[in-house]
Amino acid sequence: MSFKEFLISRVKLFFFLLPLTVTAFIVITLFFAPKMKLTYDILIPPLQLSIVGVLLSFVMYFRKQLTFRQYLLRLFLQLVLIQALFMWWLSPAEDAVIPAVLHHLIINATIFVIYALGVLMVWFQRNRQSRQMTEQLRKLQRQQAQKEASEKSVFSDEQDSEPVKLSK
Repeated sequence: MSFKEFLISRVKLFFFLLPLTVTAFIVITLFFAPKMKLTYDILIPPLQLSIVGVLLSFVMYFRKQLTFRQYLLRLFLQLVLIQALFMWWLSPAEDAVIPAVLHHLIINATIFVIYALGVLMVWFQRNRQSRQMTEQLRKLQRQQAQKEASEKSVFSDEQDSEPVKLSK
């Protein structure tokens, strides 16, 4: 995968992560602090989180094809980095509405769900692309086989015909 293709996929990931994190922030706020006013200030942390999440996804950049184990290891490393950074960044305030343990649990669960959805989105996209490429390859192979078969039948008709004997 070229760096340009990788960068384009990261931009797509950013625009996928941003609405998910905004929605998660709104739901968590409405659930745990229903009296809190939702203002535009609540949109800034999801934007920051999405940018950091995309930057941390550069752990996954590779030029050569990874083995399945290497790919899973990089996915796990990326998830751990994202969760560690967000746990440090989003540590609860002293006068928090919910206890710190519950706060960390909610954030970890939210990050995991969003991360899993992002990985699934990328997997479905790559799966769809590979199916399309496979179908195009099969179509090309069928066309090539038909072309070879028609050329072969033309040549076999010429060889099978017996020479015409001229009578005297």
